[in-house]
Amino acid sequence: SLIYPVHRPMGVDTIELLRGGKRTVVLRLDAEKINVQDSPQIVNKPFYSSSGHILYQRDQGNEGVWALPFSAETGKATGEPFLVASGMGFPSVANDGTLIYAGLAGAGSGQLMLVTRDGRVERTLGEAQPQLDVGRFSPDGRRLLYVAAERQAPDVYVWSFDGDRVARLTNTPESEGEPTWIPGGARIGFSAPTKACRSVFAVNADGTGTRELL
Repeated sequence: SLIYPVHRPMGVDTIELLRGGKRTVVLRLDAEKINVQDSPQIVNKPFYSSSGHILYQRDQGNEGVWALPFSAETGKATGEPFLVASGMGFPSVANDGTLIYAGLAGAGSGQLMLVTRDGRVERTLGEAQPQLDVGRFSPDGRRLLYVAAERQAPDVYVWSFDGDRVARLTNTPESEGEPTWIPGGARIGFSAPTKACRSVFAVNADGTGTRELL
């Protein structure tokens, strides 16, 4: 199953579930004010937790990380959403239930870092880059997806810890983002614009072949 946010210009955002070719609305939120050009959408970064919740980032009206009680078995919400961490975003949950998140701040250059669980910086990865957005570790823990804008628009990259090598997986003038590993580690999924909306694509993790519209 796939969980994803849907943004609509009229100011209605939803979190939806795609299962067996069928789309189901899990959560609907109405934006207080929408301006597609310079205002954030209301809900972003949904992340399923085995605790029985969908964690997500809310960007309008009580901003922060929120949790929606959710049954993976039925694919439906089981309660009302509640605030977990005010003013925070980018939630991710470990297999043992540990939640990490980041403070919401203005966009700028960022630096990839390896940090221990107690907050100690082990080392930096590469140079600082504009519009940097960290992605996910591969299932084997040896590669890391991230997004950066070496040119005008962000592209998807993969950092390999075997020799500290970097490969660009997308190379278009469009703005790609939200990279994630497809189970098995041979392919990745990401979002990119298509005409009037954004769509989900897949591409080989080694950079070969062409991208596939999902």
